[in-house]
Amino acid sequence: GDAVTSDELFMVVEDDIEVSPLFFIALDAAQENFDFVHDDRVAVLSLFPIKQPSPGQFFWYRNWGGYVCSWAPVWRASAARRFVSFLRESYGRIKPYIGHKTYDKWIDQGRDLQSTWTARFLNDTGMWMGCFNLGKVQGSDEGRYLVVNHHEAGMNEKQKIGDNWERFLARDIAVMPKSQEWRTLPRGQSRVT
Repeated sequence: GDAVTSDELFMVVEDDIEVSPLFFIALDAAQENFDFVHDDRVAVLSLFPIKQPSPGQFFWYRNWGGYVCSWAPVWRASAARRFVSFLRESYGRIKPYIGHKTYDKWIDQGRDLQSTWTARFLNDTGMWMGCFNLGKVQGSDEGRYLVVNHHEAGMNEKQKIGDNWERFLARDIAVMPKSQEWRTLPRGQSRVT
């Protein structure tokens, strides 16, 4: 329905996901600097970094670009409605292959994952995903993640990984980009060629 307006966001959080206390500050800063809520090119923001992690504190992927993470995705409401329509039209009729070795292997294994469908949606629509990456300090990932998955035992994980995940969650505001750093981050372009 129309209960959610086009300039609203929502976050999907599964039961094995832990979110940093800084996640709202990060979203607010991204909105202030990019106004992504009103940008129809943008579908979703990922709170989990592309690598663990790679350079750049925030960047855009356009037309999927080889990466998507479904750990606490933050969707623009209008894009999420498009995604739901895409699923209604496609689910059961196609398999969400995208020509990526890992994602296509998961599909061949019969794993029905949000990330594979999101990747196909982004690939087909050319919409963008914003990705936070707060970077390493002296080789450590500790305190650098806006979201972690503690891997509840189930279809995708053999066992829970324990409580080691907690040290990775960002808690210190100093890991966030400064105002001048936000101004130098890429606008309206993909970091993937």
